[in-house]
Amino acid sequence: MVVNRKRLIYLLTYSGGIPFIIYAINSIFDYPKNYEQIISNSIDIYSLLIISFISGSHWGQSLNNDNKVNVLILSNVIILGIWFAYIFQFYFKSIFLVAFTILLWIDYAYLLIEKMNRWYLELRRNISLIVLLSLMLGLIF
Repeated sequence: MVVNRKRLIYLLTYSGGIPFIIYAINSIFDYPKNYEQIISNSIDIYSLLIISFISGSHWGQSLNNDNKVNVLILSNVIILGIWFAYIFQFYFKSIFLVAFTILLWIDYAYLLIEKMNRWYLELRRNISLIVLLSLMLGLIF
């Protein structure tokens, strides 16, 4: 049962990276402008959702640990920051890169206090690299 659950977690996590890969491919190759704009807008909304989801997970984990008040605050700052950046169109894709990096850093901090499984951290690192590289390619091209 544990193996099947872990396999499902891997499948769902890597499946969540597919939209970012599509965005990167779309950025590199020349597609019609309206199609390109639809994908770009979609990845913006998807990034907002994923960052909110991960921040919410961190917030929930920090409720069980009195020493992690800074994660309570940081998770809220991240969510408010990305949403305001998006609403006001203020370098939001660059801010998404920063947010995803900070969220991964928080995961590493949880590993240090032994609140996270090593295999999950490796999974988060791998998917974060996929997401970060995809967003960077989108900014470059």
